Amino acid sequence: MKRAIKIVCFAGSIVAGILFIAESEIFVQGVKKGLAVCADSVIPSLFLFMILSQFICSSGLSQIFAKLLKPVIKYVFNLPAQAGAAVLMSFIGGYPSASKSIAGAVKSGKLSARAAKRMLCYCVNAGPSFIIGAVGIGMYGSLKTGVMLYVSQIISALLIGFALSFTEKRNFAQMPPIPENTPYSTAFVRSTATAVEAMLKMCGFIVFFGAVNEYALQSGVLDFAAGLIGKIIPTADIRDIKGLLCGILEVTAGCSISASSLTAAFLLSFSGISVIFQISEQFSDIGVRVSMKPFFISRIFHGLLTSFVFFIFTKIFPEIVSAGNFGAGNYPVKLNSESIYVSIALLITASVFLLSLSENKNKKYNVI
Repeated sequence: MKRAIKIVCFAGSIVAGILFIAESEIFVQGVKKGLAVCADSVIPSLFLFMILSQFICSSGLSQIFAKLLKPVIKYVFNLPAQAGAAVLMSFIGGYPSASKSIAGAVKSGKLSARAAKRMLCYCVNAGPSFIIGAVGIGMYGSLKTGVMLYVSQIISALLIGFALSFTEKRNFAQMPPIPENTPYSTAFVRSTATAVEAMLKMCGFIVFFGAVNEYALQSGVLDFAAGLIGKIIPTADIRDIKGLLCGILEVTAGCSISASSLTAAFLLSFSGISVIFQISEQFSDIGVRVSMKPFFISRIFHGLLTSFVFFIFTKIFPEIVSAGNFGAGNYPVKLNSESIYVSIALLITASVFLLSLSENKNKKYNVI
């Protein structure tokens, strides 16, 4: 089996290399769009939250959140109080902020790998600035749609977290307290450097999958695949099928193409392979390997549950379905030179940070 996978990967690499050369113009456009998405949406909505989440965890302020959120964390999620900051950031900080906080808590000994595995099933959520601002207002022209999408995701995450709380004995055992001696100034510098590193890696995935999606769009591959699925499910809107196919790789592209906000509800909680890879990479940095199969399944279930909750909202508030729809890829991403130059400058700056980091590459991995 391993030999067959190796052969497939080798052949795929050869084909990809040929395509990158033969269709270079298409892939260049895809890279530019990916950079524009990073500059116009991803970095502005996530970067500051990533710094904040890292600062809270590394400075010891997480203990304050632990005390404030202790009843909810213990009795709803059946987690040690130290998980409070990570759970909070999963609701307000966006996809990578919470997972970065969870990974940091595991590394420092505040959380067990078992608790982290359970948290990943419901703590990987899009942030309110992205859902309400970029998706709700920017793509569907409706503040109410964005708010309902966000609320649907939160309800879904709470339900999953509560259900999974019964998979372990409710002994409310606390992890031993970890003394925090890091000065706030040092914690801020480290948090910023860590956020820049994480942002570079995240943008790398977004740009890559953006280029792949652009090729699928312009080459006709996406139309062909969507047409086949449309024949099997004739009642489905072809734009929603295209949105799902693109969103499986990268959530922003999928939401911008989808005709229905119900499809966007699924994609926002599913998060896309791009985000899944980002989270896997974050845990590999601390010597923990995320088992991809159960994690991938949990993303599908989370997406379906969010879609169901949002469907109920559409029956209560039917106007959120008929809100101005900018589907079929009409998301107003600005492909001007300033956006691209800013993105490149940020990525170069992040690269300098990366080159200054010295990490031990010979790590022993634990699997969660």
